Amino acid sequence: MRIKSLFLAILFVLGFSFAYEENILIGEKAPDFTFLSEECQYGPSEIYYKENGEWKKRCKEYHFSDILKEEKKEGKPILIIFWAIGDRPGTYYFLPEMNKLYDKYKDKIKFMAVLLSKSNGEELQEAKRKLPLKIPVYRAYSDAIRNYNIAKVDVPYLVFIKPDGKIVRILLRPASVYKEMEDDKGLHKEYREFKKEERFKIRYDIIAESIKEIDSYLKQLLN
Repeated sequence: MRIKSLFLAILFVLGFSFAYEENILIGEKAPDFTFLSEECQYGPSEIYYKENGEWKKRCKEYHFSDILKEEKKEGKPILIIFWAIGDRPGTYYFLPEMNKLYDKYKDKIKFMAVLLSKSNGEELQEAKRKLPLKIPVYRAYSDAIRNYNIAKVDVPYLVFIKPDGKIVRILLRPASVYKEMEDDKGLHKEYREFKKEERFKIRYDIIAESIKEIDSYLKQLLN
């Protein structure tokens, strides 16, 4: 009993700390970060090269602070979706569903699917085809991870930004797309033998609920 209480106390502290790290950006101006456009064929670690003793760049680097200035003039809010190619549940099942919201709001809200990866242009386009994904993709540097307090387990990581540049909401892992198979009573049958491909199932119902919730947040963003 004492061990259980101690375990719950540790979970509470960790949960509180995690929530605090997530919420310190709420109400603050969205931090800057460096990124490459979708058209650049090189990864963030490949764009610099040396020629005649001087460092040069193969692609132009962009800064989110410039995006904030542009969209502020237009009066458009921004939705940043930080994602990772290696995150299969959150990326390959949830992210394509965001295409519906992009089609619905793309004229009123700027969507940015910011890839947290060193992927080059070819790898990026292959990932977009597999998803598929309509939302414009940008490849961020490590300063995005640092400035937004993003951990590997956080993605997809959604940031809702008002036209004035302030963050009003952050969503981490908005959809749980995997769930262990259960029996009629809702109990996990750990003793039951499952085929490897049947042990987990995609929860499209949960994904749909998440998309509906995000839709309501985008409507609030426009008010």
